[in-house]
Amino acid sequence: MRKRLCAWDYTFIVFVGLYIFCIIYKSSMPLMSGDDIAFFMSLQEGRQVWHGIDFDYKRFFPLAGWNLNVVNLFSSSPYAFSFGNSVVFLITSISYYMLALSFGASKKIAVLSFVLLSLSVGYVKIITQIPFPEMTQIMFLLLFLLCASKFYKLVDSVSKEKKTDIYIYMQRFRLSLPIALSISKKYHLS
Repeated sequence: MRKRLCAWDYTFIVFVGLYIFCIIYKSSMPLMSGDDIAFFMSLQEGRQVWHGIDFDYKRFFPLAGWNLNVVNLFSSSPYAFSFGNSVVFLITSISYYMLALSFGASKKIAVLSFVLLSLSVGYVKIITQIPFPEMTQIMFLLLFLLCASKFYKLVDSVSKEKKTDIYIYMQRFRLSLPIALSISKKYHLS
């Protein structure tokens, strides 16, 4: 049975659509800063963008620039890069909305909090310009949290039914998480 969409769902869809339009529209006036110009010129020359790992300067952004490198395989137009940013924004927005609803937030709170987040100055800057790896980090973090939320709900539903093999495996995995966190803290990995 399909759930009906309410006014807040439509508000969310319209807001995300307008935001994506603005991201792509902004690409008609690209290259507002020196970093944008440097990234764009290296992509125009066919070079790959910085991957995000530089231990000398204590920088570790794995997968930084992956979306730009993928988009550059097809086109090096500023519109194409903005389209890549808008896809990242779309995935981020859907993940945020689903995660908020999975935690029991009302649709009104989920929509209003997402609007506040996405209209903040810092977020607008990272989503409308190309050299920032934070936009994909936010996307991957939200996807991870959404998957973890779904996994723990699955564990809880299976534990209520006490199915033998799957229940034992999930409980062992759940019990190993505090051990992994303590090892991480002991060796300063987090």
